[in-house]
Amino acid sequence: MSTLKAGAAQTNITPPLGMLLAGSLKARRATDVHDELHAKALVLDDGTTQLAIVICDVICIPRETCDAAKTKLAERLGMPGEHVLIAATHTHTAPAMKSGFETEPDADYLDFFTGRVADAVQLATGRTQ
Repeated sequence: MSTLKAGAAQTNITPPLGMLLAGSLKARRATDVHDELHAKALVLDDGTTQLAIVICDVICIPRETCDAAKTKLAERLGMPGEHVLIAATHTHTAPAMKSGFETEPDADYLDFFTGRVADAVQLATGRTQ
């Protein structure tokens, strides 16, 4: 009989001021931070298989962005992409993750975002007990 281990962690994915925000019908930029945004990870490990669930405070996450985060995880931890679920909370006051409604995603933010998603999973993996 194997033992189930779990670990959790969160990383900050708050964008810099001035970043275009999604969730409106027109362009708007971040001018203040009321609440920070996070990527929250849960890692489960039964001794044979590890899997991760990551919930991110953004409006949506395009497939290519999820795939980029999964690639970073595979490189860092050897965790296969099919063992990782990444989802968005669908907040309307977070950075634009894809084009639409007068907003364009910022490539530097998307790279930062995928790194912070991978960081959350890496931290949660190290905290399994």
